[in-house]
Amino acid sequence: MKTHTMKKIIISLLVLSQFLQTDILAQEVMHVQNGTTLKIEAGASIILAGGITLENGSLLVNEGTITLKSGATGDADFIDNTGTGNFYQHGTGKLLFSGTGNHGVHTVNLFEQITMDCDGLDLTTNITANKWYLVNGIINTGTRTAIVTGTDQFSIEADPANPNFSKSWFNGNLKRSISPATTNTYQFPVGNSTRVNIARLDNLMTTPLNNVTSIDASFGPKPGNDAGLLVNDLGTPYTIVNNGGVWHITPDVEPTT
Repeated sequence: MKTHTMKKIIISLLVLSQFLQTDILAQEVMHVQNGTTLKIEAGASIILAGGITLENGSLLVNEGTITLKSGATGDADFIDNTGTGNFYQHGTGKLLFSGTGNHGVHTVNLFEQITMDCDGLDLTTNITANKWYLVNGIINTGTRTAIVTGTDQFSIEADPANPNFSKSWFNGNLKRSISPATTNTYQFPVGNSTRVNIARLDNLMTTPLNNVTSIDASFGPKPGNDAGLLVNDLGTPYTIVNNGGVWHITPDVEPTT
């Protein structure tokens, strides 16, 4: 967790509604106190040159767009200390990480959409969003997991400036919700600190993975060595496995087909 000495904007009203019909630029950080409700109306946006912290007992409802840009410290963290069941419980807005530096995000609550457009985003808790929109930068999960609740094919989507997830991807652990009877294709843009490796599930509507509702995916170094390798493909034996790495793809239940 990053700690900084920085100025704070204190939102101390009990209820703040009809908020921000135009953009606002704050210098360093927004701190939402216990007992405060901060509401971003639909069509409105707030731009912070720094991070935002929510105290336990506060409430943030976002129907618009919150942008966290690099501030004087070079990063902009989202720190949610409210506990379970508050953040974006009814909101349909977007959280955008922008600018230079490695930003951080910490919450046990849910996002509607996270847009990634900074150098790096470090997860200090499991982070759940209905949709992840990737423009630039690496999402570093560490031991945590980036979770996608949307079952649409584009619940993970690459911006046109990020062809084939070449400029933005997940480094670590990714969990995708799937609906194989209604969605034909899912991509898993997971790599390491330097490059992306994309796993793709195709033709699911024709041959669905029955009963599977989510898939965990990660990519890591090849374990062990090739001594005694006994693998063949239609009679053709393999003598070596590429050392670029291996996929780990695990469904939540064993498919019946």
